[in-house]
Amino acid sequence: MTASIDTNALVSYLTKRNTKQYQAVARLMDSSHTLHISDYVFSEIEYLFASGLNMSRENIAHQFALLLDNPVFNCNRGMMNRVVPLYLERPSLSFVDCCLAVQAELNEATPLYTFDKKLANQAKGAAKLIKA
Repeated sequence: MTASIDTNALVSYLTKRNTKQYQAVARLMDSSHTLHISDYVFSEIEYLFASGLNMSRENIAHQFALLLDNPVFNCNRGMMNRVVPLYLERPSLSFVDCCLAVQAELNEATPLYTFDKKLANQAKGAAKLIKA
């Protein structure tokens, strides 16, 4: 059986701040469910961890590895396994910008046109829409 899991449940699982919630997710993971994680959930987790918990990119990448390496989770591993290294290599790019660049490349929809100078200069396949 496949079900989906949201940001709040995964944050509770990863941070273990609320024992009751952590245990509920752990029990769910031990069931016969495959749990789908939306791409959007990864973005929300990154935002919460970076801005709310002031976690480093390295720690966030480690948290993502815990999800990506666990076969109970069904997610867009092909994309996320490329996004996370780019996110670590390019600290001036946001997680969402890294997702956009990788998704454009995977969809063979490059260049990714942008007005964002950092994105155009640091992401393969991105191009500045107006050259100044």
